[in-house]
Amino acid sequence: MSEIIKVLSTIQQKIKAKKDAKNKFAKYEYRTIESILENYKKASEGLETTLTFSEKFLGDFDNKIILEATAILRKTNESISSNAIVEIDYNHKGMSKEQIWGTASTYAKKRAVSSLLCLDDSEDDPDSLDNGENPNLNSLVDEIKNLAKIKNVAIEQILKCEKLKSLENAKPEQLHKILDNLRS
Repeated sequence: MSEIIKVLSTIQQKIKAKKDAKNKFAKYEYRTIESILENYKKASEGLETTLTFSEKFLGDFDNKIILEATAILRKTNESISSNAIVEIDYNHKGMSKEQIWGTASTYAKKRAVSSLLCLDDSEDDPDSLDNGENPNLNSLVDEIKNLAKIKNVAIEQILKCEKLKSLENAKPEQLHKILDNLRS
């Protein structure tokens, strides 16, 4: 097993990132990226790692602007990363375009680092809610749909290749396989 995998596994086991923020209007709790990073620092103490982010504008598809953020964990010459793709919606009333981009950027980074560190998105986490369905699977389905659109791959073709009736009814391991194939 490589050193970076060992270090990541150690951090994943040690990190304790509680949902420390509250949305009183919608009545849910969530993690902020600041609290995730603060807890990462505690969990990685003495492991000589760095955690950085990168962002990439993927394009404008059907009037939807797509942004990808990557969380990268490094130790010496090795690294491991996780990506998150978000749509930028200009229909937020009361927010400037700069605020909308900043919000989307922060959210994408939070999703990427949460995925990298295997932070649980339980059903009371608004970042993963979708009509009360399985939150983790819904975010995978959304990411597959966004990436398929970007890469110009028809969902119907994916379903046919994987012998599925719909992405929403796929097993987690099937969704991860599809996502890995789209990323390669």
